[in-house]
Amino acid sequence: MGLGPNKNTAKQEFVEAMRARLEAQEAGLGANVDEPSVNDNLGALGEAVYRILTVHAETLSNDGTDHAFWQWVEDVDTWLGRMASWQLGVNQAFSNWAAAGAADLQLKTAITGLQGPGTPPAPPAQLKGKLK
Repeated sequence: MGLGPNKNTAKQEFVEAMRARLEAQEAGLGANVDEPSVNDNLGALGEAVYRILTVHAETLSNDGTDHAFWQWVEDVDTWLGRMASWQLGVNQAFSNWAAAGAADLQLKTAITGLQGPGTPPAPPAQLKGKLK
């Protein structure tokens, strides 16, 4: 379950936690959280928590915090580098090919005329985000 688009989830968690605490203290006492003034106060706490999480909190991921993900990023980066080298090799092979017939010349022209993708971009070393 996510935070949702507003304070309502956080408020509901405060209401239910306080209801459980009061019921453990004395049966029937949990109904107090439904009184408007109490409910409004718990709503303010829910809003504060929601704002702390959505306005001020940041997420961070790097190799130290999520090694498996960053190993995958490194593996994909290596694969992209190999694909770029392969593409250059294929283009070079067609460039060096002494095509004989019309169909061969058309194929050579078509392949060597394709624009290469260039060098893959460098992967990030970390990601930083916001909770939503």
